[in-house]
Formats: sequence, C-alpha cells, structure tokens
Amino acid sequence: MTQTENQIIAVLQQLPELLKKEVLHFASFLSQRQIEEQQKKSKRKPGRLAGKMTISDDFDAPLDDFKPYME
Repeated sequence: MTQTENQIIAVLQQLPELLKKEVLHFASFLSQRQIEEQQKKSKRKPGRLAGKMTISDDFDAPLDDFKPYME
C-alpha cells in the first residue's frame, strides 16, 4: 500500500461508524463521477457523422401544413 492509502485507513479507523458510512457514500459518488467523465470523453469524436447528413435545398421554405395560418 502507498503512504496515502495508509493515511486514509488510519483516519478511517478513528471515525465513528456513522461517519465511516458517509465516507463510503462519498467515495462511491466520486468513483461513479469518474466513470461517467471517462465515458463522456470516449464517446464524442468530432467529424464522426461528416458526409452522412444532408439538408434539403428547401429547408427554409414554409411548410404546406402552415399555409392556412400564414394567409
């Protein structure tokens, strides 16, 4: 074990049971947050959909469904 791990264990051993549970919950939260951040970083890749999407030429044209409301 590293010196930091030994220090953590020493401090934890001195805490009452209720505070040990709080530390456990906080450590679980930090672990989950780290996993989520790693997943976010690995999922997004710029340019991944390049050339796979098109916009029609009449994209800005009014829709036929709204013609009665525009008169």
